[in-house]
Amino acid sequence: MKRYPVLLVGLVVLSGTLGAEKVKGEKARSEKSLEEGRDLHSRIEAAIAAGRQALKPAVEDLLEKTPKDYPMGRLALPVAALLKAGISSTDPLIKRAVEKLVRMRPEKTYCVACHLFALDALCQRQYEESLEAGSQPGPSRQAAGEIRERMAELARWLADGQNSQHGSWTYEKAAKGQRHDFSNTQFAVLGLEIALDHGIEVPREVFLRVARLFGESIVPERTAVEVEIRKAVSIEERLRATRVNPVQRYKAIPGGWAYTDSRKKRGTPEEPYASMTAAGASSLIIAIKALAGGQSPPVAEKALHAAYAWIAQHFDQYLRDQQNFYYTLYSLEKVGDLGSLEKFGERAWYEEGASRILEKQAPNGGWGGYVNTSLALLFLTRATRLFEARAAPAILTGTRGKEEGANRDLVYIEKVKGFVSARMLLEYIGSTRRPELLPIGEEAVKNYSPDSREDLVPLLLGLWTKQDRLTSFARRSLQEITGLKSPARGDYVAWEKRFREVQALEAKESPRPEDLISAIRGLDSVRLKGRIVNLAHRKGLRSLAPVLIDELSVDSTEYRRMLHGILQLWIDSGVQVPASDGEAAWEHAAKEWKGWWQAHGSQFLRDLAGEP
Repeated sequence: MKRYPVLLVGLVVLSGTLGAEKVKGEKARSEKSLEEGRDLHSRIEAAIAAGRQALKPAVEDLLEKTPKDYPMGRLALPVAALLKAGISSTDPLIKRAVEKLVRMRPEKTYCVACHLFALDALCQRQYEESLEAGSQPGPSRQAAGEIRERMAELARWLADGQNSQHGSWTYEKAAKGQRHDFSNTQFAVLGLEIALDHGIEVPREVFLRVARLFGESIVPERTAVEVEIRKAVSIEERLRATRVNPVQRYKAIPGGWAYTDSRKKRGTPEEPYASMTAAGASSLIIAIKALAGGQSPPVAEKALHAAYAWIAQHFDQYLRDQQNFYYTLYSLEKVGDLGSLEKFGERAWYEEGASRILEKQAPNGGWGGYVNTSLALLFLTRATRLFEARAAPAILTGTRGKEEGANRDLVYIEKVKGFVSARMLLEYIGSTRRPELLPIGEEAVKNYSPDSREDLVPLLLGLWTKQDRLTSFARRSLQEITGLKSPARGDYVAWEKRFREVQALEAKESPRPEDLISAIRGLDSVRLKGRIVNLAHRKGLRSLAPVLIDELSVDSTEYRRMLHGILQLWIDSGVQVPASDGEAAWEHAAKEWKGWWQAHGSQFLRDLAGEP
């Protein structure tokens, strides 16, 4: 299994078999769905940013005064949430917290599992930052060096702490103890799943015990029901010739779990409830995947289907106010993400859960204490493994980008009949390095907003890691976007650095004219020059007119046409656009502009300054 460094957007799928009128109506509904998704996305992004700020002081306090109970877990959980929410891995607060965590002795199941959550989030964030910086990331985001050694140590602690007879965990190591609960077990299994993601070996027997435990201890209801589950469909499946049906329908008796194994109690079994049923379902998903090749006990698969049925039948229990509201939703998020599920029946678990969390956010950006705030953030910044093709509103989380950029990032891909996030697609291609995905990568770059293609440069640099078809695709795309023809990756890295400087100017509310003049004259790239010129136009900095006139000497028809058009909007000079794109025609136009400026430029600047 691979865990991918990004949180992924769904596809709005349009059926190619619809009649013309039906297609028109479907497109209208899809566009409405996109708008609704974008609105929710922008609200989620704002909530994540506010939650991140609210959580930082709590981590400061935990670093200043170490709690006596569960010190590792109390620190690790908010650290994981902060990293998932987009804080830099080099932030001094994070560095201090990680250094403190690795010095702690592993103890208590919750603590060890949360430490694995934090280290996994750190690796993921570092990988994202390497892509954002345009540096050359490794072939995967798996942990290495001291972090990997620490993760292996924590995984061994968890594996050794399992009750070898019962298959469960409790607070401390209990290899043969009697005490157990499904909450500790849930966290232990989630921690071990992270170890597997990083290529750390976990004994197969551990997951076999988990599969048997939850498969045999499920508490069934009395009546079978019809169940419908909508699974997310991977991009690879969308590309196959055979039609993919994401909907699974079956009949099952709903079942779930309470806090402990009802088989160990006398009398009537304790009724299942929401958080523990989700805990059991996510544990089964992990165990079944770990026991790949159909080697999991049949009872495990049957129990998982029964748990899905219970969640679908009792979905409102996950949304109602209750003491463990955020933990319950976090448990549901693990089922949805690990199982690549989109809906339970008609209930879209992420959209409904996120909406409830947004309703409950406090004015300070948090959700009560730091534990609840951490769990809320971990739900909102869901970590789907696959690049999914979904028939749902586009929900992008954890992008840390402006709403405009997130919306602009959606491109229509004919091969999958839907919209995708170009950035997320490129990140996924880079993570899997599957050549068969290159055609849609090329289509995504081609269909990306022409005014914003520079935004893809860091991701394309991330694909340039070794001599293969992906690197050739990245080089071709970079040449087209930047205008460079160099075969050297370093030249594109340097270009990307200058692009970031341009972005810094664009981010300023009131950039100084002299800074824009310096940038225009100091840049070699026509594309980057053009962004600065457009910035000057958006900000109404008409005093840069003589600089634009000088720039007409740059040998680029596209750039010259842009300069000429802006000058015409600024100045009623009578200078006409050249009838042809030949060099002589543009030299003549530049000469006319310079003549006009020589005759009228001083008065033009006085008029701008309001002087007589």
